Amino acid sequence: MGVKYVTIDGERLALRFTWKALAAIEQEFGENPNLFDAAILARFLELGIDQPAWTAERIISLSPPMLPMVKAVQEAIQFAYFGNEAPAGDEAEKKSRLLGAGLLRRMFGLSEQD
Repeated sequence: MGVKYVTIDGERLALRFTWKALAAIEQEFGENPNLFDAAILARFLELGIDQPAWTAERIISLSPPMLPMVKAVQEAIQFAYFGNEAPAGDEAEKKSRLLGAGLLRRMFGLSEQD
């Protein structure tokens, strides 16, 4: 558990965010990164995949579909923060902003209850 798998260029890759990766993300992007910015998403994937061959530049050049990558990043980060427990209250709201959940809701017209 705690690992989300993504497929890029036909290769199945483990996506997992360590505390070190989370610290790098917060330092580089703050609390509200835009995961629909290709450079930011690629950097998140680079940090979560954590294999030297999988750089942000390589990921951008391969251009995997964005929405599945965003969703995978969101799920992997949520697990890194909360484990198997559902986030609650203010903590959940803060981290949902980090994960771009609000952007997904706006993009697809989902209500807060969805």
